[in-house]
Amino acid sequence: MNVVEVKSGEGDWSFPTLVLLRARGGALSSESLPHEIAYQWWGSQVMPYGLGYLWLTEGLATYSDLVYRSASNQEALKHYEYRYLSQVKESEEISIVHASDERTSGYDELQGIVYFKGGLVFRMLEYLLGRETFARCLCTYAERYRFQNPTTARISLVALNR
Repeated sequence: MNVVEVKSGEGDWSFPTLVLLRARGGALSSESLPHEIAYQWWGSQVMPYGLGYLWLTEGLATYSDLVYRSASNQEALKHYEYRYLSQVKESEEISIVHASDERTSGYDELQGIVYFKGGLVFRMLEYLLGRETFARCLCTYAERYRFQNPTTARISLVALNR
């Protein structure tokens, strides 16, 4: 995988075997690197489609980022939950499956739903199933649907048939 610094543009981007990171304050920032690396699986190898696909891709990338960060810093989870709560407290509740650019009032609200809420949904599933069982479910999902476009319901089926 190649990580390339981009001098301008909006946000960071990930493509198969390539991560583009925007320079911040004159220096390359690794703040979003774990999230962008997670797209090598969630979005590049498994790309859901249909109603609700956005929350799956962004939620799984955010969850993966959170697992990585919280392994060395337990405060990362508290910070993440605070960011989510501060973003959604002023916005209308929209179903995670129906979140899209058209249904939300802007990027911040969309980010609060698909990134933060999506990541917390997967965190909740990890809690309910147990870390090892949930990790096996994610591995099964990634293996079974690699280079396919599963619907949102497919991840539910993997979890139910664990």
